[in-house]
Amino acid sequence: MLYIFEDVRLTKGSARSVITDLSRGNYHFIPNYLYDILIESNGVYNIQEIKNKFFKKDLDLFNEYFDFLIKNDYIIDIPNELRGNFPKMKFYFEYPFVLENIYFVVTKSNIPKIINLFKEEIVDITKNYTYLISNEVTKKEIIGLLDVVTTCTVAYHKLIMNKTVNIDYKLVEILSFEENIDDAFFEKKTLRETFPKFHNNIVLYTEATNHHTFFNRSVFINSKGLILGHYADKSNYGSIYKVSKEQFIEIIQNENIQKFWNIPKNTVSVCKDCELRMMCIDLRIPCSYDGILYTHKEECSYNPYIAKWKKEKGYLSIEELGHFDVNHIFVPDYSKINEINKKIWKN
Repeated sequence: MLYIFEDVRLTKGSARSVITDLSRGNYHFIPNYLYDILIESNGVYNIQEIKNKFFKKDLDLFNEYFDFLIKNDYIIDIPNELRGNFPKMKFYFEYPFVLENIYFVVTKSNIPKIINLFKEEIVDITKNYTYLISNEVTKKEIIGLLDVVTTCTVAYHKLIMNKTVNIDYKLVEILSFEENIDDAFFEKKTLRETFPKFHNNIVLYTEATNHHTFFNRSVFINSKGLILGHYADKSNYGSIYKVSKEQFIEIIQNENIQKFWNIPKNTVSVCKDCELRMMCIDLRIPCSYDGILYTHKEECSYNPYIAKWKKEKGYLSIEELGHFDVNHIFVPDYSKINEINKKIWKN
């Protein structure tokens, strides 16, 4: 009996599918034809039956596909009575802290206030902190900040800055960008061009099943100390410097703070047709005009209908492959897409 290992997941896209090993972090692209066979056959047919049913006229293709699947430990052929030895995994995302990440915009003037937040344990409700370090902040001030935050919490700290600083702290990562770091950093073209990012692991896959992998359980603190639900939030939920830990937790429960948390890619126009959606971290803000399906105002740099990236030969914008309806939901023209794919992938 063919059995796909439980930590191996398949995701179907418009042009192709992806098979992922969540434990090892491996993934490969596969044809949608193979995806369909694997989904239909899993726990139903053994490998010999699959060969007879789907590959009678192309044994070379069968050998190519199944040599690849077995070599990469994606599948196993086992007696049916042993199936119970492979229990189903539950992809339910739980996080042991109130938040998954807190983003701070750090300036010369607010460093003492941020340090005080850690000393008084106001923000001790997560294990991931990201600091957007403004250009005027010196190395000495950065070290002063890290000396406190790494002592007050056993957590992971990420610094984003436009300079190279040689410092040595455990659980601290530094990312450099040739860009001014300020409240509008996440809206800058230089940064946005580095997204989407992809990670293949069981935690992200589980989160992506029901949540947005960038915004979920995240809060942004701007340079003035205002608590924001996301980097472009125009609402005012109060100042982090004027609340207790309990009040901060209460503010986070506001449904507007959490409005992007529970938006998985399966509910987003175009993204739902992408084979990479379960490993994707995308900072574009989702919006909805019909209250059912979400969309983005910006187009992604990857087109899942033809499996091409921007700047790749043969790339086309999705606008050339269909149209947007009144709610800005993309409606693919599959007859046109099929003809284009035949030309692109003719070999």
